[in-house]
Amino acid sequence: MENDKQTPDNVGDEVETTSNVHRSPRQTLFVVLVPIAAVLVLALLLSLLVHKTVSYELVVPRDTVVAEPYHYSVTNTWAQNGFRLGFGIVAEANVQIENMDDDPGAFGVNFTFTTLNRVFVTSSKVYVVPGETKIATGMADVSLGEDWKWRYEVVPPTRNVTHNISVRETHYQRLTLFQWIFGLWHQV
Repeated sequence: MENDKQTPDNVGDEVETTSNVHRSPRQTLFVVLVPIAAVLVLALLLSLLVHKTVSYELVVPRDTVVAEPYHYSVTNTWAQNGFRLGFGIVAEANVQIENMDDDPGAFGVNFTFTTLNRVFVTSSKVYVVPGETKIATGMADVSLGEDWKWRYEVVPPTRNVTHNISVRETHYQRLTLFQWIFGLWHQV
């Protein structure tokens, strides 16, 4: 038997090896499929363990309550100096209000009287049924011959009206990669 060790005599010689391994078709299939199956199992496990958060938008119907003012019209305004027992000389302003709504209501009127040195604020309230016209009056104590200006603000009654509106909401859902990749999730 020859010595298989390489010595200086046989350094360049080729050594014959036999790599001619015969496998059955079943063994070949096993050798090929096992690594593929291992990679697939690993990918499946990762897709089940790793999570991803996805966002989506929904249009949600919502009811909202709004205070809606009554419909009205100011048909006339006028002001004058007057004399009232107990007050003396007064500045008097009048606002004529017509209720153009379907419901009766109490209409408030805020009056502001301004003189050179003073400001008077007063209010009046009148109950007006639909189609009716009433006069709200405001007065302020002024001196004889004193100049004054006035303004007013009508505060109509309000009713609560419910409106159905659509609101766009952003929702978030935590998914596994498996659910996300294969679309196995639903928008709540």
